[in-house]
Amino acid sequence: MKFSSSKQYLKQISLYLKNRDFKKAYSLASEARIKYPGNKLIDYLFAKSLFGLGKYEESLEVVKNLLKKEKNDLFLLLAASNCLYLERYGQGLLYLRQMKHTNEELKFIFRLLSGADLTKNADKKLFSLIEKYTNIFFKEYLE
Repeated sequence: MKFSSSKQYLKQISLYLKNRDFKKAYSLASEARIKYPGNKLIDYLFAKSLFGLGKYEESLEVVKNLLKKEKNDLFLLLAASNCLYLERYGQGLLYLRQMKHTNEELKFIFRLLSGADLTKNADKKLFSLIEKYTNIFFKEYLE
């Protein structure tokens, strides 16, 4: 596919992620990062695709670079989620504590990071939560 704007890339990558097609999301996000270097939204979706592929260390590195430029709840949540799978629970909690907004869903993440809620459905619930925050964050930009 050929895209003429970063917004078109973002929409398609988001669609791939929504459909949990992480390989296609990764491929397209990689292409978009070359075409639009430094675009934080593309970089975030790239990190999210890495997370979906189970490449937590790589995803965390991308998110750390994003956090150097801007701290927002979306980036912090993905960083904490990567830490969960890397078993860096203390580091994950530090990211979550920096978030401006907390609610019951984020308390779920805290329980995961403390090892108190490691059920077989935790993976799906965690990715759904990340998806929800992504949708909130991108809502105005992607419309």
